[in-house]
Amino acid sequence: MYSNRTTLEREAEDALIKGCIDMDRRAQTSLYNLYCAKMFAVCFKYSSSREEAEDTFHEGFMKVFQKIHTFKKEGSLEGWIRVIMVNTALEKYRKNKRMVVLVSIDENYIERDSNSSDDIFSKFEADELLLLIHKLPPPSIKWFLTYMNSRV
Repeated sequence: MYSNRTTLEREAEDALIKGCIDMDRRAQTSLYNLYCAKMFAVCFKYSSSREEAEDTFHEGFMKVFQKIHTFKKEGSLEGWIRVIMVNTALEKYRKNKRMVVLVSIDENYIERDSNSSDDIFSKFEADELLLLIHKLPPPSIKWFLTYMNSRV
């Protein structure tokens, strides 16, 4: 917490914040270097791939630099940055969740062999499967389609 830190640490952080507010590239680089590893780990935790985590991470730091003037020093700077990173990741998730995933099911995907009661897919109609597939999270849809493609 802010109160557990020495006066020197608080002064150094205040100077870093002021430099970032003034758009000083050295201060921005210092802030970035100070928190990049921890914040990338936060972004990675909320992402489905390294590329997505990198996008979230860079977008999050852009927001940090744009909003640093709003930091009120009521909590830690690290905690404030972490909240921005998490919110950025959640925004990306919500945006991706809204994307409609179009799945085309070919007759080759679903084998309708009435003699094969072991095949779970034979117990569903294509429309029912589509509805169930669309309820899955995007990574699961990718996995399912990969599996189904391997069966053809």
